[in-house]
Amino acid sequence: MRPINKKCVILSAELDFQTPVVNKQDTDRLENYLIMDNFRYKTLIGCYKGNTEASFLVEYDNINEMVTLNKLAQHFDQETILLLDEDRNAVIYNESDNGLTQIPIGKLRNITPKQAQKLDAWSYCPINDQYYGVL
Repeated sequence: MRPINKKCVILSAELDFQTPVVNKQDTDRLENYLIMDNFRYKTLIGCYKGNTEASFLVEYDNINEMVTLNKLAQHFDQETILLLDEDRNAVIYNESDNGLTQIPIGKLRNITPKQAQKLDAWSYCPINDQYYGVL
């Protein structure tokens, strides 16, 4: 039987120019927002353009929840969030003054640590000791 996948967003509160202390505070604040809004989430370690960051895989059920997650990303000055559909098709989502941009980039897949090193972006889930990347 195929595992049941939910629509998800991967987002972070960290910024590469911030100090580790500020990034930790922002990550804690984002997690508190997720808890207050009753989102289901997992904590991840991500890498984006060579910078490792704390991030979250957050399930959402409807467009209103997705909009809330996007607003949280904007609140923490994030350029983009990664949307995943039920089949793990990945779309970079960016909402700015210039309008909405959605760029399909592939499918999120289990990858090896060696494969992760070759990618510009990846996520690691410590719960199941698994790396993920969009291929």
